[in-house]
Amino acid sequence: MTVFLKLRKAHNPLAIFCASLCCGLLFFLSACNLYESAEDKSSDKAKMEEAAILIDKGRYEEAESILNKLYNKDPETTNARLLQLLSNSISGQIGLDTFQVLEVIDDLDDGDSSGGIELTGMVLGDEVAWLSRDEIAEKLALLYSRYQESDGESPYEDGAIALLNQIKNKTMDHHAQLGLLSLIDTVLLIGETILYDLDIDGINLTEQGIKDAYNARNTIFPYNPNMQNFVENEPAHFSRIERLNRNVRQIETSIDAILQLSGAENASENDLADIFNEFLNEITDSERNITFNQLVFYITQQL
Repeated sequence: MTVFLKLRKAHNPLAIFCASLCCGLLFFLSACNLYESAEDKSSDKAKMEEAAILIDKGRYEEAESILNKLYNKDPETTNARLLQLLSNSISGQIGLDTFQVLEVIDDLDDGDSSGGIELTGMVLGDEVAWLSRDEIAEKLALLYSRYQESDGESPYEDGAIALLNQIKNKTMDHHAQLGLLSLIDTVLLIGETILYDLDIDGINLTEQGIKDAYNARNTIFPYNPNMQNFVENEPAHFSRIERLNRNVRQIETSIDAILQLSGAENASENDLADIFNEFLNEITDSERNITFNQLVFYITQQL
């Protein structure tokens, strides 16, 4: 509540954005004011509302268990309510917290960082934004995994991002939520790449933390001669570079959604849209794509 008051007092455009989305985009408030009494407590609708309450209480694994039973009845479902709740339950397990996101954005507004790296590290990491190799791998798998069926022919997608993408007719708040998840996924992929490059087991996922990690090795990127293959060709069925560029497209769409929802005319008028836009400006080339060379340039710029 404190951060909401602070934002409103400052007439920050994000306050308008948050107010309009407190029951939508900003994950764990998505269930608020949507509970409906149901005579049949065994109905799918009632179970979704039960899961929504659990999400609000931070009991994400319990919520996911309930929602997975509904989802598994029809894995091709386009039920927006079910898919968003299931995505939210997974996002909670990753460590995303609505109010912490707002607090970090508010703090970043007073600093020199553009915010993309810091937002992810400070929300998902510990008090110094530390994330281990295993933690990054786990969060990446929960955000967005693409698996291959046993026949080797039929890929299927899973994770918080993939579930939102399964919604056929997305609203602006779905797109905005996808943008935040895609930004976080991109930063974690960068973190994973740096860990591979330097062969280290963890990192303070901030701009300064990246610089410190390379300084400790007394080297500049790339350190590992196999880095390009790691980024461009692995995993074979959905490479990191493909995943990064899919994230870029989703972040781009989310900027437009945030501007519509907040009433801002351009990204500089909204803190969250500004973080997204500045991050894309830094991480992509002139055609708004991420290439291996552009990734090298981006990381080198942090050193």
